Amino acid sequence: MHDGRTEPGRSMSTLEKGGSGAGPPDFVTVATTADGKLMTKVCFVDSAGREQTRSYDKGYLFNFSMQPIGSLDDLARVLDGLGRHSCVIYGRLIEGTAMPCRRLLTDKETGDLATIEDAPHRWVLLDIDKLAIEGEAFDPVGEPERAVEYILAKLPSEFHGARCLWRLTSSAGVEKGATISMRLGFWLDRPLTGAEAKAWLGGTIVDCAIYTANQVIYAATPIFKDDRTDPVGRRSGIVEGAPIIVPPPINIATRVSGIPGGPGAKASIAPRSAPEGINWDTEAAIAAGRDCIKRALASNEWNETQRGTPTPTGARAYKLATRLKDEALSPEKIVYLLVEMVPGFDEEDRPLIVETVENAFRHGQNDPGCGPLNDVMRLFGAIPDTEIKVDEELGSGAWAADPRLEGDDRTPPIDIFGDVAFTGQPAFPIEALPQVLEDFVTDRAERLGVDPAMIAMPALVACAAVLDDRHKVQVRQHDQQFVQSARLWVALIEEPGGKKTPALHAAIEPLHDLEAEWSKEDAPKFDNFKLQMLLYKRRLKQLDGTSSVNALLSGLSEPQKPPGRRLVVSDATTEAFAHVLADNPAGVIAEYDELAQLWGSFDTYHAGKGPGRDRPLWLQLYDGGPRSIDRVSYGHLEVPNWAASIVGGIQPERLSQISRNLAEDGMLQRFMIVFGSGPSLGIDREANEEADRAYRGILQTIAAWRDLPPARVTLSPAADDARERVMQRVLLLLRVPETPAALKNHLNKWEGLFARLALTMHAVTVAGFERAFSTYSSSPGLAAAPEISGEIGRCVEKLMLEYLLPTALRFYSKFFGRPEHVKHACWVADHILARELQSISGRDVGRAYNELRDDPQALEHAMSYLETAGWIVPKNGSNSKRPSRWLVDPRVHQIFSERAKAERLRRDREMEDIRQAQAKLREAA
Repeated sequence: MHDGRTEPGRSMSTLEKGGSGAGPPDFVTVATTADGKLMTKVCFVDSAGREQTRSYDKGYLFNFSMQPIGSLDDLARVLDGLGRHSCVIYGRLIEGTAMPCRRLLTDKETGDLATIEDAPHRWVLLDIDKLAIEGEAFDPVGEPERAVEYILAKLPSEFHGARCLWRLTSSAGVEKGATISMRLGFWLDRPLTGAEAKAWLGGTIVDCAIYTANQVIYAATPIFKDDRTDPVGRRSGIVEGAPIIVPPPINIATRVSGIPGGPGAKASIAPRSAPEGINWDTEAAIAAGRDCIKRALASNEWNETQRGTPTPTGARAYKLATRLKDEALSPEKIVYLLVEMVPGFDEEDRPLIVETVENAFRHGQNDPGCGPLNDVMRLFGAIPDTEIKVDEELGSGAWAADPRLEGDDRTPPIDIFGDVAFTGQPAFPIEALPQVLEDFVTDRAERLGVDPAMIAMPALVACAAVLDDRHKVQVRQHDQQFVQSARLWVALIEEPGGKKTPALHAAIEPLHDLEAEWSKEDAPKFDNFKLQMLLYKRRLKQLDGTSSVNALLSGLSEPQKPPGRRLVVSDATTEAFAHVLADNPAGVIAEYDELAQLWGSFDTYHAGKGPGRDRPLWLQLYDGGPRSIDRVSYGHLEVPNWAASIVGGIQPERLSQISRNLAEDGMLQRFMIVFGSGPSLGIDREANEEADRAYRGILQTIAAWRDLPPARVTLSPAADDARERVMQRVLLLLRVPETPAALKNHLNKWEGLFARLALTMHAVTVAGFERAFSTYSSSPGLAAAPEISGEIGRCVEKLMLEYLLPTALRFYSKFFGRPEHVKHACWVADHILARELQSISGRDVGRAYNELRDDPQALEHAMSYLETAGWIVPKNGSNSKRPSRWLVDPRVHQIFSERAKAERLRRDREMEDIRQAQAKLREAA
């Protein structure tokens, strides 16, 4: 959440259009690279004096703006004004998305949420790419109006005679060839989405790729260097005609009718059919298909020895099938060609190949018949001795489908293993923090040489602790009684020398300083109390033993000690802690350099005294609320809010000794876990003192809100959607019967934890705006922002799913072990990754894994575990019969790609060891 992005609680469209609802009827989404990448071609002269053209850069992060338009002329103005770093897309940025960001429909590697969505428009662009000129030849660059006339004649009748915006592509005048490459723009009588435009224009001469919501449309003028000038006199213009086009009725549903000769369509998994007018299995399509297969078989990836022989249901076969589908080949013809041409595939493999082709038609990215001839090269890399270009922007589309098809569920497969060797140490998403925390954490973590999480999580605890516990967040949209305070518990787990104590002190030190300031401010009150107490005792002595009743009747009353403001408590007994909380109902933070000091004391009773017998009281600190404390030493004490945040560190070896007992009553499950990254020297550079001052200022501002009335904030609909997505992921794990009870106990607290983190980040954000922009004579606090934005909700979602969840899985696996069936599931998962499987059967597992060969119950438990985690879905079976074959969610091959590479190397080493051992035996014989 950086300054300069969309403001909390306001969408980009609101900022651009002023929020009035009036104005132009449409817009164009302009995407500008955040890292200076060029969105146009560069023409230059190389050292040998030859003219060269460098293609577009691969943009990664973009900022987006919605340019309002009301006519075709406005569209022309926007396109003509594009800078070298800008392009346009047909879709729009999803409301509340933080910028800069990627252009995601779905993140195939991490499962991140989409940032771009489809949008309806009154304008439509037609992309005409290398259209051959038949009949009398002419120069389309020199005679663009004639080129427009030629194109219109080949388009559907509704375009004939229409007013048209034309733009030559950046290759015009640069790349030679007797073809037309041009984009035409039209104004429609009604808005159409990209999906509707594709349904309308699919099967015509129009390239429909630009109607995908996040697809880049390059429209900027090319750059000419080395004193070169643009050889094209005019690159755009307008041909007059009828001002508005009336598209025919469009029914997207008609496009998913059955594929000729293919598998029957089902309601939930209907295969996408070709646009109307496409002929299946033409001679040209078969020739193109054969060419695709030849090129794929000659490519580097197909022949990569490390990856083993391609299988009929493997990832490479699936990718090839999706591209053959795009050439308007029927499923039967694709199966025939694969059996005929691919080495190692024969008639015995036909059922498996049929299965792969069916999956390609169900889940392939492009519509059948809409793929370009050499699109296969985008998947299989370079072919020796060829000049085919690889489109890096497209990448692999084979991993996009979710075979579970549970409504709109796009949840990627879950990492249920919690093994650093399996998934790697999760990177802390520092960009999910409010800007002031991101700057502070980045500076301190780099200089200390610790993982950013070692600073970030204690800093969040500090911000939560300083926020008055009376400020609440309503966890759900409608349940007004389900509320939480910002109260967080964090445990840092690090080896000796890992700097957990310096990291902890870096985040908490400003609270000590703030408490010291309070002490100075309160000193006159306590001096006055001491004076009043002295006078009271003298007066009482003057009464010479008079009863307290007489003393009271005489107007003498004992002065009341003023409350002592505190923020940080360390190494306190339960009795001392109770007195601190009695004076500080707003809440405090309990800081422990060694949590073993606290946790270990729960098992030590010291003759019936100490924290051991008070363990339930310490558990209740997490939830807060009034509490009565009775002790012989001081009698009865009413604590208005028995609550505290807790943060501390512990060494792994010490934790392993006490963790089992801590899990029994939920003490450990209340903590968010942070693993350190081991000893490091850090960077010797100047400190970012501005970041340090800003962090301290935020804590001071939030602390000042303790004097304000309590506030209740709610989640915006977008933030509540983020909460729902987090809980859906959690529910998948909770549904697994064999998930350890300790982990389930922890995950059961996640709905409240989401709200606590959201309230904390919201307070930091509001405090930042208050310090930077406030014009109030007195602070309004959270009352100025009673709703948590979707941006904050998504940041909390990112933090929880990308860091806290895999860390928790690693922690509970490491300290509580894995059941046997989970170990089997891990082996099967490794097998899926190493073999690049798109499906797997019980027979396949038994052949490869002796442990499950003759144990059907163990096989069932292992596969059920992978089903629940979203790795596989049953292909057959029924309510009364367990499945014997499963489809693999292809996204696992992207999400766990690093693990797949490591597993293949491990298996290669094992095979090499076996070969060497066999060779030695032969030599010995």
